[in-house]
Amino acid sequence: MIDHRPCSRSGGARTNLVHHRRIGIRLFIILIIGVPPIFGWEYKDFSFDTEARAAMMADEGVWNPYAEIKGIFHGADSEFRYHSLTAGTYYRAAPWFKVGAFYRLQASARYIEDWKVFIGPPDGHFFEDTAGRYESLIYLDAIPRFLLPQLPGRDWVAQVKTRYFYNFSNNHQTVLLRPGLNMFFYVTGNL
Repeated sequence: MIDHRPCSRSGGARTNLVHHRRIGIRLFIILIIGVPPIFGWEYKDFSFDTEARAAMMADEGVWNPYAEIKGIFHGADSEFRYHSLTAGTYYRAAPWFKVGAFYRLQASARYIEDWKVFIGPPDGHFFEDTAGRYESLIYLDAIPRFLLPQLPGRDWVAQVKTRYFYNFSNNHQTVLLRPGLNMFFYVTGNL
């Protein structure tokens, strides 16, 4: 059974809750007004970047030669900021496992080391100009794939792409893990 009679302590609890809300609102207002002038800065370089990529892969038995050209158009500067050319091949070592080796020549890539900050009036934040900086990279792929017949449709494939990058220009090494889940839908009949 529920007791609907007012509790003698409910007024005190309600007053305490209102007091905490007022402190929270005051603290929020102080943070909104006080923090941006001290720590805030405005990034004025608004841009709409567009990426274009064209890739081609052939099927030559267990080999899959691959070529790709890629560019990113930076709207604020009205120029291509990044562009790359990649060539290599995949090798199907087993029906469920592929490995690949690739070479990439890229220009104008930006890294965290290219971000410059100057403290003091006025504050300055910008990327160093990387236009014309060419870099050579190799990357290696290992892609195990597994059929998942227990999922509805029985055409689901799980994969984990593991990619190792090595940049010869600055000796950066990166490992990328990209899990994926694909469903293949086959249409029978004439096109």
